[in-house]
Amino acid sequence: MPIDYDYQDICFKCNQEGCIRCSGTISNNICLECHPNYKLFEGQCVENCDIGDEFKCLTCNEEPGKNNRCQTCNDFYYLPTYSTDIYKNMICQKCPDFCLKCEGDFENPKCTECISGYLLRNGICIGGCDHIKNCLICDDAGTYPICTKCYEGFYFPMDLNKYYDRCYRCSLPGCLKCEGDYEYDDYCLECKSGYDELLDEENVVISCSKACEIGSDNKCKSCSIENNNCGSCNDGFYLEGGMCLIKDYDIIAEYETQDKEGFIKLMNSNCIKYMIFDGLYYDFYPFSFIHAGKPGIYKAYIKFSDYCSYPYLFANNNNIKNIVFFDNFNSLGIDLMNEGFYNSPNLESVDMSNLNLGKNRCFMNYFANDV
Repeated sequence: MPIDYDYQDICFKCNQEGCIRCSGTISNNICLECHPNYKLFEGQCVENCDIGDEFKCLTCNEEPGKNNRCQTCNDFYYLPTYSTDIYKNMICQKCPDFCLKCEGDFENPKCTECISGYLLRNGICIGGCDHIKNCLICDDAGTYPICTKCYEGFYFPMDLNKYYDRCYRCSLPGCLKCEGDYEYDDYCLECKSGYDELLDEENVVISCSKACEIGSDNKCKSCSIENNNCGSCNDGFYLEGGMCLIKDYDIIAEYETQDKEGFIKLMNSNCIKYMIFDGLYYDFYPFSFIHAGKPGIYKAYIKFSDYCSYPYLFANNNNIKNIVFFDNFNSLGIDLMNEGFYNSPNLESVDMSNLNLGKNRCFMNYFANDV
């Protein structure tokens, strides 16, 4: 209601955009309350920037006409100190990977604080000792974390001018200890127990060999032609260093390929920790495709990561034929397995007799579009 004497019996609309309630004359009214997307500043409603956990801005600039600009940012974002595009200085930009807080020019920020488990080195965040795979003992006091002792059969490159995130497997089969400057550029120092060492004229180990035993009670399925090592392994074992070793696994997946260029596609590849395929052990990342090599039926022994999401586990897969779940799968903390085999038309059987169906409770559309 205006205070103008001639119009006190008529209600007029507030003349400010975004104003809910105001007072004063028809031509000069002052806002008392604004819409949620506006901020009240000295009797005026000015557009506010987006704030909250789901937005990048933590607080907005309170200066009239600039309230659509961020003043401070949430974690993982920063306001550039300089950019050729003025607009980019007004909104929060994303920090580099693993940065909790950062600062600097647009597209060239420096980390000032890292997320838990990462170390701050020269404005970047690098993984600490826990992120060095197959490492037994580590030192993170220098420029980069380095592994001082790897697990048996692995080595950490001696080139310390680069950050390595893993110990690499010794390239010589049957080798217990090795060293080298770069990945896959190593030499063996000592063979595993039970292996025979073959040395060259400079006393460098060039071969580690072991006798092969075939039979249902043994792990070897066949012996190598070149030596007495195992050439292939029985089901449930994989070949390493001339030996057939057992690995813990959660699922056996049987596949069939029709041509020599056939591939196995594992849809939820990020959940796979390692896999034994065609007698070989794979633990690299990303884990998306494995070359079958030739037509035929193959078995993959798969170990999954803990606490992963398992919808679409083997979805849209034309090659998969049979699946067997094992008891280990029940300990993974799984409760979502929707569309697990969605659109896998050649699937013949899934053995879930060992699966805890009370714990793994969600199986919506599990076999949808399957024959």
